Amino acid sequence: MLSLLGELDVWGRSEDDGLIMRVPSDLLDVLPKIGFNITDLTEEHVSHLEWMQDEANQQVCNLSGEECANSGDAFYNQYQRKAAIDARLASFVTNFPDLASEYQWGRSFEGRIQQGIRITSPVGGTNKRIIFYFCGEHAREWLPPMFCTFMAENLVNQYATNPVVRNLVDTYEFHILPLMNPDGSEFSFSSSMWRKNRQPNQGSTCIGTDLNRNYEFQWNTGGSSANPCTDTFHGARPWNAPETANLRDYGNRFRDRLLVGVDVHAFGNMWMHPWGYTRTLSRDNARMLACGNAARDAIRGVNGLTFRTGSIANVIYVASGSSCDSFYGLWGTVYSYAPEVRGNSFQPPAANINPSNAELWAGMIAGVQCAQFFEANPEAEAFVPPVISA
Repeated sequence: MLSLLGELDVWGRSEDDGLIMRVPSDLLDVLPKIGFNITDLTEEHVSHLEWMQDEANQQVCNLSGEECANSGDAFYNQYQRKAAIDARLASFVTNFPDLASEYQWGRSFEGRIQQGIRITSPVGGTNKRIIFYFCGEHAREWLPPMFCTFMAENLVNQYATNPVVRNLVDTYEFHILPLMNPDGSEFSFSSSMWRKNRQPNQGSTCIGTDLNRNYEFQWNTGGSSANPCTDTFHGARPWNAPETANLRDYGNRFRDRLLVGVDVHAFGNMWMHPWGYTRTLSRDNARMLACGNAARDAIRGVNGLTFRTGSIANVIYVASGSSCDSFYGLWGTVYSYAPEVRGNSFQPPAANINPSNAELWAGMIAGVQCAQFFEANPEAEAFVPPVISA
C-alpha cells in the first residue's frame, strides 16, 4: 500500500479523516481490494475547477504586477502572481529600510529568481537566530504564497505598534520566501493542477520534479515515485532540481542559526513535523508536538478551525525526501514544520485568503514564541506562553 500511495496524487485530508486523492481510472477496481473505501468526488472538483476558470478575473489579479502590488488591502482579496508578489516585497524594503532588505535564494530552472525578504531590527546586533518561512513549493497551492507575503507585511507594519511583533523582530532574523517554485507557480495559472517544477527529465517526455521529494535526507525511501510522469516524482537524484539545490546551499550556510523552518502547503488543516519518511517518532517529538499544538491552539482561537498536529507520516502519509525532514535531519532545525492550510481544494475561492492569513499569522506567532521559550528554558517539559506588555 505504501508503494502505491507514493505513485498517487494525494491532495489532502477530508473532514471525515479520509484521504482525498486523484486516482487513475485503471486503479478504481484495485483500491477497494486492498482496503480502500472510495467516495467519488470527481463531479464536485470538476465543478470547482470550472467555476475558478469562469471567475478567473475576479479570483486572480490580472493587472500588471505593479498595479496589483499597489492595490492596498485589496491585494489580499485576489490571488497574486509572481510579479505582483515581488513588487509588494520590494515596497516593504523601500518603506521600511531599517527593518527589511531583499534576499534571493537563487534562480529556478527557467531562470526566475527565488525572491524573498529578510526582516530584523538593529536591536540585538547581528548573528541572530533565523526564522525561515517559505511557501509555493507545490505550484497549484495558491493560498500559501499569499500568507508568506502577508507575514512579511505584518512584521514590518506592526513593528512600531505591536509589542509581540517588536519582541520577535528584535530577537530574530526572519527570512521569508513566498514562491519557492516560481516556474511551476507561473505555469499553474494556465494549468491549475500543476504541482512540480518545470525541469525536463532525461529519457522522458514528462516534465517536472516534485520538489518536496527531492531533498537529500532519506531520499527515495518511501512515499515518492521513480516515474517522471507522476506528481510525486522524486527526481533523478537528491538536489537535482535547482530550486532545492538553492535551499541546500541556504541550509548549509545557516545551519547553526536556523531555529524555525516552515514549509507552508495546502490543503487539509494540519500542522505537521518530522518525521515524514517513517512513522517512528523523532527524539525531539515531544518538543515539536508542543510547538505544533501551540500553533494549533492559536489558529483555533481565530476562526474556530482545528488543525491536526503530529508527525507527517502519522498524520497524513509517509513521504521521504521532504524539506521538513531535511531541515531537521541534515541541519538540526528542531522546529521544522509543514502546515497544510484551510480549504478542500488547492485554489479555494479567494475569499479564503484573508481568513487563512489570519489563522496562519496566529499560528506563526505562537509557534515562534514556543521555540523561543524552549530555547531559553531547555529543561522545560511544557510550553508556557509569554506575557508581553506594551
